[in-house]
Amino acid sequence: MCKRRSLTELEKALENALNSENYIDNSVQTKLEIITGIKETLTRREKEIFSLVKNRIANKQIAEQLGVNIRTVENFLSRIYEKLGVKSRQDLQAL
Repeated sequence: MCKRRSLTELEKALENALNSENYIDNSVQTKLEIITGIKETLTRREKEIFSLVKNRIANKQIAEQLGVNIRTVENFLSRIYEKLGVKSRQDLQAL
């Protein structure tokens, strides 16, 4: 649970805890849904490159690490952007 939530949400979280139930904050739930959608949408290699970009690894280092040409990395990134509906590396890192 995020610390800036309403009293109602805090009460619901405590009630769930007392009943041995899970409680997931709405903002966390949204993030989980995005991540789950990403995992279902991308290929194995796209997920690998997505993860490296999220860790702020440059295209050149990604290419070296994966043993591919930098243009190949750029092509994968273009497909990732299209699939996830983002326009830039910064948008991708913000997911």
